[in-house]
Amino acid sequence: MQTHSTPQPSQAAPGQDERPLLVVTSRAKPENPDLFDSRTLPAGDYQLAWAHPVQTDPSVPPSFKYEPWHLISHRKTPDAISDLLPSGDVLIVVHGFLNSAPEGVQAGLEIGQGLERTGSPGAALGLTRPANQPSALRLAAILQRQIPPAQALYRQLIAFTWPTTHRVFPGYYVDKVQIAEDTAFSLANLLSDLRATEPGRRILLVAHSMGCFLTLKALQILAALRSAQSPEGRSQVLIDQLVFYAPDIQSCALQSDPPLGSQGNSSPDKASIAVPEPFFGYHALDRVGRLTIYYSFHDNVLVWSPLANYFTQEPNGPGGHARLGWCGPFTPATTHKNVVAVNCSAVIYDHGAYFMRHEILEHTARVLAEPIPTPPQPVPPATVLPTSREGEQPPAHRLWTWWTPAEIIREWWMGLFYTKPRWARILGTILGWSIIFVILAAIIIGIIFGIIALVHRR
Repeated sequence: MQTHSTPQPSQAAPGQDERPLLVVTSRAKPENPDLFDSRTLPAGDYQLAWAHPVQTDPSVPPSFKYEPWHLISHRKTPDAISDLLPSGDVLIVVHGFLNSAPEGVQAGLEIGQGLERTGSPGAALGLTRPANQPSALRLAAILQRQIPPAQALYRQLIAFTWPTTHRVFPGYYVDKVQIAEDTAFSLANLLSDLRATEPGRRILLVAHSMGCFLTLKALQILAALRSAQSPEGRSQVLIDQLVFYAPDIQSCALQSDPPLGSQGNSSPDKASIAVPEPFFGYHALDRVGRLTIYYSFHDNVLVWSPLANYFTQEPNGPGGHARLGWCGPFTPATTHKNVVAVNCSAVIYDHGAYFMRHEILEHTARVLAEPIPTPPQPVPPATVLPTSREGEQPPAHRLWTWWTPAEIIREWWMGLFYTKPRWARILGTILGWSIIFVILAAIIIGIIFGIIALVHRR
């Protein structure tokens, strides 16, 4: 194993946390205070800097103080950047969609505060500004408290941040294109550099929501490039343990082949050469020791995500546009053998709750500490994770708001058509949109008649 001297972060000033985070970003201007700055670095470049959580007042959330940023070009060799990357085992955290820029933004580190609810229609439509949370920094800090380095799971935690446009329309689609064209290359280079500079290290990665899509795209790049393969006789694994929280990815993306009879009988040789497009993530998992997927049928965001994904680059597959983080792998029998699924429906009712529920974090800590089976075993049935009380945190329950009845109806509607043939799912989608338009039209007409009635009374 190659040894090198890694520059340590400078001594923390009084009032600073003794365990700084290493921030890696694909943002072009990481310290831009504009929350809507979505400019990204070209050509797979990335920047890194040490970030110290600063606690100036216990009554307010801390901010982060940064050391100088270093730009790492895709033209640099591993030897040229080895002194900039941390040594030893690492845990990388990748945030999801609708997270604000992490630089200079105050955030809470306390697990009890959790994450702001991202399922608000106003936030989704871009009618309100994104919450001032530092995306991966906040998530990484929460994990750092729940899974401390003292457990010998990792030596250094890395927060990977990427620019998002903070609106579903059209930002959701813009971000997916940007991931495929730019951001995934930055993450792919980081993973490749970490492995090349220290081949024997353990690399752990936890991603959330669209961050899972980003991670899978990065692995897809590295699985396809001949130049990115490990030397003969050395393991091809880039990420030893990969964890997906609520992955906003097609439920069939990790399958090896379409179900028998849907597109003919493809031989294993043919499938290994040209995997059908809906199954784009299958070969990417050849670079992963094990992938653990946490999903919930009660996810208040992913239950709506199929409607948005009818217009993204992900094609319609056997599972329609149902999300992997909502239902888990669509066909476990043909899913990649490195995948393990965990059903969190009794624990998760909120898309952002994965980083605040003790059941999820405790299970994740156990998973990351487990050795990877060699050779990988077939996909087991999904584990059902029960909810429980811990300290002041009660068992999980549904968070009721004025739009919660619509979420429940949508859950039932999705479940009704999920395993049906494609024509039935299309019919269900048409009926669903029709019902939504009728309800909206009724509300608008009611408001108009109400205004007319008020005018006539005067």
